[in-house]
Parts: sequence; C-alpha cells; structure tokens
Amino acid sequence: MLVQAAGTDVSDRAGQLHLRILATTDLHACLTAWDYYAHKSAEGRGLSRVAQLISAARGEVDNSLLFDNGDFLSGSGIGDLLAAQFPAQGAHPMIAAMNDLGYDAVNLGNHEFSHGLPFLRHSAKDARFPFVSSNFAFDDLPFARQTLLLDCRCVDGSGQEHTLKVGVMGLLPAQTLVWEAAHLNGHAYAAPMLTAAKHYAATLRAAGADIVVALAHTGLAQADAGESGGESTGEEHLAQAVAALAGIDVVIAGHTHQQFPTAQGGAQGGLVLPGFFGSHLGVVDVVMQCQAAGWQVVSRHAQLRAIAQRTSTGQLAPLVSDAAQIRALAEPAHAFITQTATKVIGHTDLRLHSYFSTITSSAALSLVAQAQSAGLAAMLAGGPDADLPILSAVAPFKAGGRGGPENYTDLAAGPLLHHHAADLYMHPNRLVGFRVTGAEVALWLERAVSKYYQIAQGARDAQLLNADFPSFNCDMIFGLTYEVDISQPPMFNAQGILINPNARRVRNIRHQGQPMRDDQVFALASNSYRREGKSGFAGTSQTHVMAQSPQLIQDLLRDHIAHGHSAPQTDTAHWRFAPIDGASVWFASSPIAVQVLGDIDHFRPQAMGLDDAGFLRFRLHL
Repeated sequence: MLVQAAGTDVSDRAGQLHLRILATTDLHACLTAWDYYAHKSAEGRGLSRVAQLISAARGEVDNSLLFDNGDFLSGSGIGDLLAAQFPAQGAHPMIAAMNDLGYDAVNLGNHEFSHGLPFLRHSAKDARFPFVSSNFAFDDLPFARQTLLLDCRCVDGSGQEHTLKVGVMGLLPAQTLVWEAAHLNGHAYAAPMLTAAKHYAATLRAAGADIVVALAHTGLAQADAGESGGESTGEEHLAQAVAALAGIDVVIAGHTHQQFPTAQGGAQGGLVLPGFFGSHLGVVDVVMQCQAAGWQVVSRHAQLRAIAQRTSTGQLAPLVSDAAQIRALAEPAHAFITQTATKVIGHTDLRLHSYFSTITSSAALSLVAQAQSAGLAAMLAGGPDADLPILSAVAPFKAGGRGGPENYTDLAAGPLLHHHAADLYMHPNRLVGFRVTGAEVALWLERAVSKYYQIAQGARDAQLLNADFPSFNCDMIFGLTYEVDISQPPMFNAQGILINPNARRVRNIRHQGQPMRDDQVFALASNSYRREGKSGFAGTSQTHVMAQSPQLIQDLLRDHIAHGHSAPQTDTAHWRFAPIDGASVWFASSPIAVQVLGDIDHFRPQAMGLDDAGFLRFRLHL
C-alpha cells in the first residue's frame, strides 16, 4: 500500500505522477546505533535512525513505496545472538520494526540463511509484508514469492487517483547455495541471476506491470572483473548489468556494502545502493506519464540520504535522532544481549587489535588461529589423520574498508568478555578441516596475497591495498613462515580469477624451519565459507574436506578462551613483505592506530593525515 502525504514537487498536470521508491539494504539486524561487537554506540548505523529519513522522505511526496533488499535478519552481533536464542517467544524485533515502518516488500539476502531454514521460517511468520525471491526455489519456504505485482493507489499532479501496477522481483547470487550449503543443500535451487532477471522482467510486463523494480542483492561491477563483466565472473557484482536489462526500471542493489550514487559521481538513473547497517536511505524518484500505451517512465533520479556525516576531525556525527518506536521495539533484546555481553570469559596479557592486520600478523589473529588448530586437532584425535601437521588459515574481518575507520577490533589487555569473541571473529562460519598438499598451500597463499598492488622499485607513496579485494579473503596461514614479494604481479584478481598463471609472490615457505615440499600433506583449519573452492582458493573442494564442526568458530573461540588460553606472545610475526629498494606505499587505518605504531616499526611508518573517509594514512617503507 502506498503512503500518501500532502504536496508534490513534480507536476500539477493530470496524467503525470511522481512515484518515490525508498530502499534499505544489508541492515543485518542493526536496529539501533549500537555496535554489539565492540559494545559501544555507533553513529553510522541503526534502523531507528534511518526510520526518521523514511518518515521525512514519505512526507515530501504523495506516492511512495518502501523496500528492503535483504540481509536484514542476521550478520551482526545482535542478529547472531538473537539467532542463538531460537526458538524465542514473540516476534523477532527486526520483523516487528519493519512491520512498524510499513515495508511493502523484502528480498531475501544470503545471510537470511546463515542460521538455517527453521530459524528463517520462525522469524518470518510474524511479517506483515511479502517476501520475494525470484531466482531461487525452496522446498519448504512458502512465504517466499517468486514475483510480486502490487496494486498501488497513486495520485497524479492534479489530484486524480490511479492504480499503478508495480512489478517486483528479488535476485540473489547463485553462489549462496555454496556459501550456505550446510543449510540449503537439497532444499534450494538457483537459476543464474541475469537469466532470471530477463525472464521475470518479461513475465511481469506481460502480467500488466507499469513499472518493474528489481531488488537485486548484488553490488557494483569491479574494475578487474574481466571483459564480460557477466555471470561467468560471479554474481556478486552485477548491479549495472541488471539495470541495463530491458524492462527493468529501478534496481535496488546491495550485498557488497557500497554506496551508489556518491558525491564523486554516478549515473543519475534508476540504480541505487544504500550502504549497509542502515547507514543510508536509498531514494529513487520516478516520473511517469499516462500515454496511449499505458503508464510510461519518463525520468528517474537516484540519491542517497545519510544518517551521519564525518566531521573535520574524522568523527561520525549524527544527522538524525532515533525513532522512539523502533528503540522501544529493540530494547528488550538490547537489554538481554548487553547483559550477557559483559560476562568475563578469560584474560589477555596483550592488547588485541586489527589496525595493521592486513599488512602484518597480529596477536588477535594468532588467537583465532590457535583456537581453530585446537578445534581441528580435537576432531582428528584418534583417527587416521591425527598425526598430520596442522596449519590454520585466518583472515582479518574488521580491517577498515567499507566499514570505515570504526571497523577495527581493539581489546585492551585484561579481562576478555563474552562479546569479545564475536569482535575477534564476527562471521557465522563453522570450522572445516581441509587435507591439502604443500603445492595447494602455496596457491592458497597466492590467492590471499593478490590483495596487494604490484609495487615497483623506487615507487613513492604507491597505493598498497586493492580496495575491491575484501579483507576476508586475505588469509594468513599460521604454522608456516613465508615472505611476500609484491614487486611481482598478483596471480589472481579480486574475484579469485587466475590472471597471471606464472606469477609467484610467496616465497621461502617453511614448516618447522624446513622448506615446505609440494608433496607434503597438511590438515588446514579454515571455515565453511571456504568450502567448495568457489572463492578461488586451492584445496577447498568437497573432496578435500576431512572434518567439519557444527559449532560456530565464534563459539569455539569463546570456549577456547574460557579454558584458559590467551593470545600467544611468540610466533605472531610469521610472515613479512620482501624488501623493495627505495619503495614506499600508503596504507590507511584508524587514527587510533598511532597508539600502537610500535607494532610496525619495521615499516618506519609516517602519518600522512586524514582522508575524506576519516582514515589516517601512513607512509610505509618497504
């Protein structure tokens, strides 16, 4: 149902109307401006804040619709902790909040399946809005509609009422079948995203849709995605490709936590990508004209409205306050979770942080690696593989990036609390052990170190990190020592596609002080996201899987800490960059990183000032 408000700013002509489409994406159950990993306020997030923008945007026009593009139910501290209480009594607070705001339709994102289909069905039962999922079919998810055709009451510029038929489809990367194989295997089937989008655009038009909206849980194309930029390179970056399809008028993108359009540019059309955690509201204004052939779209304009902005000192300052009704709906869950979060589970003698976790090893990553190794050893004990040497692959999750300069772990020396385990390992992955050879380990590392740009001798202040390469694919393997020579080209691109087969960056790989042999066999502790080898990592197919745990790594880590283990004070600097004569690079981190610069003394770091996103740039000497 459309929300109508006084006034319109488009036209006073009969037969012409203004439809405003409002959108959120990747809310990840962030109901309020609170970071449940770090246990502190967070001005750049919260549906309670974006609710104020929704209300204001509705009040400016006569006709509006509100959609969400998925990943609304889990993937954050509160989302995962609420899932751990399943089955709970009463409506899920995220569903209750979305009911209160009057969402017209919601797409299913990949993280909706992270805690299993029973949890999703239980949570969705209280929704007063429809769910859509077009390119996925499920054997037992009756509330998920293939498409929607909404009959929407609108008024034109002269005040005359019309019924506009709005077609809605929901798209999701087919790789979700791999990412969530533990929950979806045998229970879901997927069609390629673009193939489905073409089909359902035509189907909706044939059914009488005047305008077609694609809720596409996919991000922007990346620069090194290959010539086709199509589904052969994966479905996580097809937003522009979907928007270019005939018959689709508006695309709400998401999944990759990007923003589009931006102040730096972006096509003014029907494509919008409104950040994540409720950082932005997407607004697409569509002008439609009644013609002989029916209603026709004559113009589209997309914009983002932010809930916070950076000050000159790099801090986030709120632009809106909380909506009281959303805060009230969140309060019972907030009180329960924050009470649990502060329970002491262990102790650390070291400050555990991730400010430099993409450029050197760290005690924080080492603790996670230690927990994974211990967990895999326990699973293999007494079996035929018990004597295999165990390695552990860990990636830095909270390493700035699109999460901003607040997106780092920083735990003071002293007591470790319940929520710290989630801060150290934030994703709902499970422990998986892979049987790998030394040759596969070397290729695994080559995939990980492709995050770094190639740096020439004598380069001055070159960019070090490829921002399109997510840090969660920058694995570091504990149990080995090795060097990374980034004067050489990367073997893989950001999507894990082999681009330089003969390139070799990782050298001098050693296990227990001896050169690693290609034919050596290891047990490698990793996670369920790596399983099936779809991220470009060697040795991760199902045939390589030797052990799988039903336990979340976050919980395994919590138990490891509770049994008296703490971050090791040795063997943390297990890899380094090979020297490059006369070269310097720039690297961005939180301004707080100046407090621990001693951890990277070997780079001779120099502060270069804040950038527009609030990061502090450092010059590093290679």
